Amino acid sequence: MKCRQADELMMDYLDGILSKDKAYQLNQHLQQCDACVETFYAYEQIKKELHQMNIVEAPIGFTEQVMGRIEEIKPQYDLQKEMPMENITGIVWGIFSILFGIGVLLVIYQQEILSFLLSYPYTSSWIGQFIPTFDLLTQYLQQLQKNMSGIIVSIRQIVENGKTLLALILVVLGMVQYRIYRKEKVEV
Repeated sequence: MKCRQADELMMDYLDGILSKDKAYQLNQHLQQCDACVETFYAYEQIKKELHQMNIVEAPIGFTEQVMGRIEEIKPQYDLQKEMPMENITGIVWGIFSILFGIGVLLVIYQQEILSFLLSYPYTSSWIGQFIPTFDLLTQYLQQLQKNMSGIIVSIRQIVENGKTLLALILVVLGMVQYRIYRKEKVEV
């Protein structure tokens, strides 16, 4: 028997709930272990002293007086009733960043993750149902990328044409301004 088990049995003995078999085992251990004997005698001494102590009863109304004084004491701290908006904003941005990061990692390592999950029988049937969805999503993203690159090319052409048109408008405005300025000089 280990000393920890003997200590638990000592507590049961002091409480008067130890069975005869367990008491015999405890006695056998105490005959072999001097440290547990010292602990046992210390426990018995504490128990004797507790029984010899005079129990003092609290005066009538003592509990009410103590509780009244406790209610009078003002707390020395302020309870924060509402969460500041900065904290909520930070939490939302943190969650968004984590989800975005996970999404990026899933897109980058999609094939590796799928092959890893397909190698196990428990996940292969479950993941197998999602592969057509992943393929459709990949095709959709590729089509979206093509459309976006087409839009970017169109925007570049519009900007280039806009630059030419803007230069033409500025030249015309410059000529009109020059004519007006010239006309005013001649009339003066």
